[in-house]
Amino acid sequence: MQALIAGCFSLLPLLCGVALAAQSAPKGFTEVAKDKLRGLKLLLPDADCSLSAPGAEWKWLASDAQPDKNYLCFNPKTGISYSVSSGVLHHEFSAHVRDGILAGARQAAEAGGSKTANEKWEPAQTPLPGKSWRLYYDVTSKGGLKVGVVLYLIQTAEHSLVTLQDSTTTGAEAPAFAQFVKSLSPLK
Repeated sequence: MQALIAGCFSLLPLLCGVALAAQSAPKGFTEVAKDKLRGLKLLLPDADCSLSAPGAEWKWLASDAQPDKNYLCFNPKTGISYSVSSGVLHHEFSAHVRDGILAGARQAAEAGGSKTANEKWEPAQTPLPGKSWRLYYDVTSKGGLKVGVVLYLIQTAEHSLVTLQDSTTTGAEAPAFAQFVKSLSPLK
C-alpha cells in the first residue's frame, strides 16, 4: 500500500514544474516502447486497460525508474503533461486506503517544502462507475505559488489501481484532461 501511495505522489513535484516549464520532454522520461502503443492508446495489460492521448500532438513517455508503472502523456507544444501510474491494490478500496492516499499527498508536498489544503474526495462516475474516485487539493509552495492537483483513482481489475493526475493553476479541471480520463477503457 505504501509503495502505491509513494508511486502516486512521487511525480507531484515534477508535474507542478512541467505545467509551468519549457516544452521539452521532462528529464527521467523516455518514449514508451512501440509494443505498448496502439495508435494514440497506451496499453496497460497488467491493469487490464488502455488510455488514449488527447490528440496526435501528445507523446507517451515512460519513467526511466519504473517504465512499466509510471508514464506521462506529454504535449511538447504546450508543455502540459498528465501522469499515469499503475499499481496493485492489496485491500478493498476503503476509508483507510483513502486516508493513506491523502497522507501520501501531504507527505509529498511537505517533502518539497509545500503545504496542501482544500482536500476534496468524492466517488466519480467516470471513467468506471462504482470503481472510480476523484481527489482534488491545492498545493502552495514556500514561495506562494498555488497549484491545484486533480487525481483520479480507478480500480481497473480486482487488484489493480490506476491513477491519473493533472495540475492546474486555474482551479478547474482542463477539458483535455477530462477527455483523457474518460478514455480509460478495459482491454477485454
